[in-house]
Amino acid sequence: MTDRKAFFSKMNRVVLKIGTNLLSEQGEISILKFKKVVQEIVSLKGYVKDLVVVTSGAIGAGCTQILKKNKPMTIPLKQASASIGQVIIMKHYMELLAEHDLLVSQILLTDGVLKDRDRYVNAKNTLTTLFQYNVIPIVNENDTVAVDEIKFGENDTLAALVTSLVDADLLILLSDVDGFYLHYNEPDKRERMSEITEITSEIEEEAKSPGSLFSTGGMKSKLTAAKVTSHHGIPLVIANGNKGGIIQKLFDGENEGTLFLPSKVDLSKNRKRWIHLNSRAKGKLYIDDNAVKALVEGNKSLLPKGIIRVEGTFHNYDTVEIVDPAGQIVAKGITNYNHQEVSKILGAHSSDIEKILGYRYYDFVVRNDNLVILKN
Repeated sequence: MTDRKAFFSKMNRVVLKIGTNLLSEQGEISILKFKKVVQEIVSLKGYVKDLVVVTSGAIGAGCTQILKKNKPMTIPLKQASASIGQVIIMKHYMELLAEHDLLVSQILLTDGVLKDRDRYVNAKNTLTTLFQYNVIPIVNENDTVAVDEIKFGENDTLAALVTSLVDADLLILLSDVDGFYLHYNEPDKRERMSEITEITSEIEEEAKSPGSLFSTGGMKSKLTAAKVTSHHGIPLVIANGNKGGIIQKLFDGENEGTLFLPSKVDLSKNRKRWIHLNSRAKGKLYIDDNAVKALVEGNKSLLPKGIIRVEGTFHNYDTVEIVDPAGQIVAKGITNYNHQEVSKILGAHSSDIEKILGYRYYDFVVRNDNLVILKN
């Protein structure tokens, strides 16, 4: 088992995700609960240099103003609720943290921001600058305009993506549960797992319990977040934010919550992290078995000779999925050639590219530096 006190003492930059139920009662913002959350933020800032807070609660806070505790069921009502709720929760964060001489900023992100390379880099630069001035960024999804995020996204996943974006050392998910349990629905067999080093099929089955009325996430979304951080070599801990002084307990090394330790895979280059999680594939390149072996086992670049089929419409420097003969996606990468060019040079030797196209940008269709392997 991990020496928790020594482990947490090494944390320098941390992302803290606050669950909806920690800020509200039946979906309505509770000032008393908000103050308790702020105390945990202040406590954490005392242990780490840089801190990002990913907050939930905007839709819940706003919908109580519109529909009096009835959760809105239409996308426009959710967007309207979010526009009201964002103001409410930011007002509380700003005022309560100012009492501790802590300055905060608001960052609203959408799926599109993280999937566009330029905006991804700009967001990273903004957050890095805020750290330099000791500001605590308060991050949320921009639910007023991001329809897909309201329908399908959870802030646990957003927190994991932000953790990767800022190269954090740790993600803490504060929720209203004590951690990850085995046999949760069987009280006599219920067991909290203190530490998880591998997300097995049994663990995934246990994570399928639904979320509460006013939150969109559940244990399943937390497990998804753990998969993201683990693949990027970043640990994650789930802990109960309703327990007073939970941050101090964690950093004192007490056996609280569930600690997910990362896998051996570490996408240490930020560009590869973006390719892996955030870039949208515009097409597919089907490759032969020899090319699969060269990519997966040899860490090689993708040559035109190994490509057997092209699917989709894409341009130079778009992201494409690379697919084996069985139809399994083995990698994602940034292509040096568009779909028409690849269609002409597939199966050819690199030395023949200029003869076929009349020019040659690169010898590789996808260079290994711009390639992320998804198949072990």
